[in-house]
Amino acid sequence: MRNRIRAVGARLLFLTAYSPDLNPIEQVSAKLKHLMRNAAKRTLEDTWTKARGVRFGTRPTFGAEQNAHTRQLIETENKPVAEIARLLGVHRTTLHRALDAH
Repeated sequence: MRNRIRAVGARLLFLTAYSPDLNPIEQVSAKLKHLMRNAAKRTLEDTWTKARGVRFGTRPTFGAEQNAHTRQLIETENKPVAEIARLLGVHRTTLHRALDAH
């Protein structure tokens, strides 16, 4: 088969062997396993709480001034939440959470 491929002028390339180091899902899985092994409590909720703090950082908070500015943009200028989120450099769920809380 190799000779036929080369006979028509094509090149034969071989893929490297599978490596878990090159697969991002393997790295996420390894991180979660590590967190579960090191967690003081062995519940799923505690593991996710720890993972959020270590891997993903803390949830962004919104101050009263930012909340007032956001409400002004929504009510007076009729701007959509997605556009305001881009303007402020936060995710739109952060805005929704802040608006629901106040």
